[in-house]
Amino acid sequence: MKLALSLVFYYFMHSLLASLAVKRFFIQHLSVQNYRLFYSLLSVVLLAIPLNFYLKSASNNFFNTGIVGRFVFLTLALLSLRVFVLSFRRVRISEFLGFQTTENTPLIVNGIYRHLRHPLYFATIALLAGLFIAIPSEKNLILLTITSLYVIIGAALEEDRLIQQFGDKYVAYRSQTPMLLPNDPLSFLRFVIRNP
Repeated sequence: MKLALSLVFYYFMHSLLASLAVKRFFIQHLSVQNYRLFYSLLSVVLLAIPLNFYLKSASNNFFNTGIVGRFVFLTLALLSLRVFVLSFRRVRISEFLGFQTTENTPLIVNGIYRHLRHPLYFATIALLAGLFIAIPSEKNLILLTITSLYVIIGAALEEDRLIQQFGDKYVAYRSQTPMLLPNDPLSFLRFVIRNP
């Protein structure tokens, strides 16, 4: 129960801090000039709360998936890692974390973003699904369920901000590109595997 509550708290704070109103407040009233860096650092610090409860939670498995579960986890973990790498080829990590700021960031619609609007969210869910398949415990089910719900809600909130930022360009992109699950899974997998 503590793990579930800590995850809900973390994701609530994560979304609240990502809102434009909170960002403006911090910049105007607290003189936080590089809000993205502040947001990234605070997110890492707040992540310690659910991580602590996760590590302290018992790992009572519902059943043993054996080598098949480990194979599925390894496959999904490698897929997720590859999707993370391909995503950050289009988005600079230094900019994502807030170490570098750029005015007028362009809308990215090529590379892996041609297949999914939110590849980082896809990779996160795939990784946690693999973890649950390998170690089907209550704490991994809680982690997967709450994170998946947050991803759906968080993506919707993020899309509102992207529409404000990019307008009709983003609306057109959204109408052509799926949010989390590729329209053509085989084409997506080929892209992920073959792209250097």
